[in-house]
Amino acid sequence: MTETSPPVRRLSRRRRIALAAGLLVVVGIAAAVSIFAVTAHRPAQTHTVSYSAQVALPFVRLHIPVAVTVDTAGNSYVADYDTDTVWKLAAGATVPTPLPFNDIKHPGGVAVGTGGNLYVTDGGNGRVLELTAGSSTPIVLPFTGLKDPMGVAVDAAGNLYVADYNGGRVLELAAGANAPTELPLSGPTHPMGVAVDTAGDLYVADDHHGTRVLKLVAGQSVPDVLPFTGLRGPSGVAVDAKGTVYVSDKTGQKVWALPAGSSTQVELPSPHLGGPFGLAVDAAGALYVTDASNGPVIKLAAGDGSRTIMPFSNVSRPRGAAVDAAGTLYVVDGTHVLRLAPGASAPTELRFPGLQSADAVAVDAAGNLYVTEEDNHKLAVENDPRVWKMPPGASAPIRLPFPDLKEPAAVAVDTAGNVYVTDHHQNRVWKLAAGASAPVALPLAHFENVAGIAVDNGGNVYVVDRGAKQVVELAAGANGPTVRAVPGLEAPDGVAVDTSGNVYVTDFHDQCEPREGPCAFLMTTGRAGDGRVLKLAAHSNTVTVLPFNGLDRSWGVAVDHRGNVFAVDGADRVLEVAVRESGER
Repeated sequence: MTETSPPVRRLSRRRRIALAAGLLVVVGIAAAVSIFAVTAHRPAQTHTVSYSAQVALPFVRLHIPVAVTVDTAGNSYVADYDTDTVWKLAAGATVPTPLPFNDIKHPGGVAVGTGGNLYVTDGGNGRVLELTAGSSTPIVLPFTGLKDPMGVAVDAAGNLYVADYNGGRVLELAAGANAPTELPLSGPTHPMGVAVDTAGDLYVADDHHGTRVLKLVAGQSVPDVLPFTGLRGPSGVAVDAKGTVYVSDKTGQKVWALPAGSSTQVELPSPHLGGPFGLAVDAAGALYVTDASNGPVIKLAAGDGSRTIMPFSNVSRPRGAAVDAAGTLYVVDGTHVLRLAPGASAPTELRFPGLQSADAVAVDAAGNLYVTEEDNHKLAVENDPRVWKMPPGASAPIRLPFPDLKEPAAVAVDTAGNVYVTDHHQNRVWKLAAGASAPVALPLAHFENVAGIAVDNGGNVYVVDRGAKQVVELAAGANGPTVRAVPGLEAPDGVAVDTSGNVYVTDFHDQCEPREGPCAFLMTTGRAGDGRVLKLAAHSNTVTVLPFNGLDRSWGVAVDHRGNVFAVDGADRVLEVAVRESGER
């Protein structure tokens, strides 16, 4: 067998930085967990998957985290391969502490036993170390001849399992034994991650050509190959109490789950992870993922939702979305305004004659629909932006009086019927009071690139400044705005607010400059970046990345009275993340 360096060592500094460029680092653990179900409104097939929103744990000094484990008290431990450090984050803490593994080199695996003893593989020195609970000095366990040991696992009886990456074997050190034994795994070429379940069955991620995840049932001498397909670089493996097996694919940049008894793997939401590596599952079923490309440690709280692709086939390059009190969804895509009623199998088109460039939509409590149109090239006037109002049951829309409007970007309406429009060209926000004949400019100045707008039940206005990469709030009756802290924004666009005051912002990683030539095509097709939807909790700085997995450039966002979130993206899709509070069925 040819000896190679573990993939984390071969990853160049430039490559690691490039892989990490699109990451959002959100410091802090959300105090409350919501469970999400994702629905994509498009034709054809159905997929089912369970997961929830993700948060990043406050391990802010990591370089190449390759392994993670969690004890029964909720303390988490992370091995940083590049800095030769093992960190502990106590349950509820916001700052991790380094553990006393002072002469370790390239730690590749970490596990914790039921008694709190910690086990770490020392890849650079070919050792396995044990730090007993309460001790400050680790001891060397009797493993010899190891060549780049990586993954480590321990079962309830205290038996220890180690993946010897370049030794091409997995070793077991039975509790109290003086020497390990090699397990009959039919020669995994490069075992990377190991895990053991409550029955004593062993799971191994074999990095040989990125093709295999092995399972050795307790007492058997021949392993099974689990039905994971398309793997390019399996690294971490974990198993939960239900028997679901999780595998991280560092090269494919995905995390997969294989439910017990199933032959079909399911992709979990891991947006912006450049190199998912280590995995762990805690007692509550939450999944922890390390990102070896200079990224964070992500926690995915246990969920029980489903993802279904539903019919919304008439949409093309959608830009805006709105939802009314009855749950009816409205989407604009330039030339059409589409309505999807709750439970409907297909949308219907509303009558907006001659519509050419509709960009945004809003709906009020009475069911009046508002649509902005940037320019109508069928008219004799070269540039004639419009704001339309369609009352319920009307056969044609009414044009609202926004005479000085140049380039409308978004529209919102409050509970009193006041209409708000952002003007991208003038970087201004206009308010047309209910019954008024002319709008007034709000006291919002110094925008760099104004975009989305939303207004809550209290009359507070939220505006996205794409150029400044921020969201500003103009409180009702205030003379000036305040900036809402949403860290890590790159190219925010849409904004929405729910009845509880939570703010939702669409964002994407823009990889394309300038906005002409091939980049212009990418921008119009929505392929220019990776999209995401962020949730800023009311009255706090807690930010959550919602599980809109695989979102292309994200545009408009809407939220209904139950907290279900809708987003449109550049892949001609309308997606829903349905929210249920923890414990709801």
